[in-house]
Amino acid sequence: MQAQILKAQGRTTEASWAYEKLVTENPKDFSAWNNLGNARHEAGDLEGALQAFQHARQLDPQSSLVHTNMGRVLISMDRYEEACLLLEKAALLSPKDPALLLELGRTLTSINHVEGGLRALGEAARLDPADPKIFLAIAVAFLDLENNGQAEKALRFALNADPRFVPGYLNLGILSKKPTAPMNCAS
Repeated sequence: MQAQILKAQGRTTEASWAYEKLVTENPKDFSAWNNLGNARHEAGDLEGALQAFQHARQLDPQSSLVHTNMGRVLISMDRYEEACLLLEKAALLSPKDPALLLELGRTLTSINHVEGGLRALGEAARLDPADPKIFLAIAVAFLDLENNGQAEKALRFALNADPRFVPGYLNLGILSKKPTAPMNCAS
């Protein structure tokens, strides 16, 4: 619990030390290894995070969570293709997780695998039609394909999902002013 409190307080280095103590005391504790990886990732120790997640994956090779976390670290390391492979594995292990499919779709789009990204994002939208971030990611993907009409439709779906979703209005405004301009506000 101490490690979780430290991590919640943003004291990621201290949290890492606490998790390291936990995995030393119980090397078969999947959660401790996974949490150590997250703490190291947040602290900027990307290699250490990847090592911790690899230990966790050895303990539970069917965990979509650890595959997702490894993918996030690889994204932070600019190793996008490897990240996509792990995120695809995670999606196979947990096909009903829209947040995971959103992450996979964004990552595929970022490495110019837009069609694959749109498939993942479309499935995410089917599973969670109330998440405007999914529709924003779809709009970004359509802009990569230079399909402004579909991008606009996706932004309107985002705003229907959440009328208070500011990035949707901002990007719709940018799109209406400059039809070929890339969207800058993907948060």
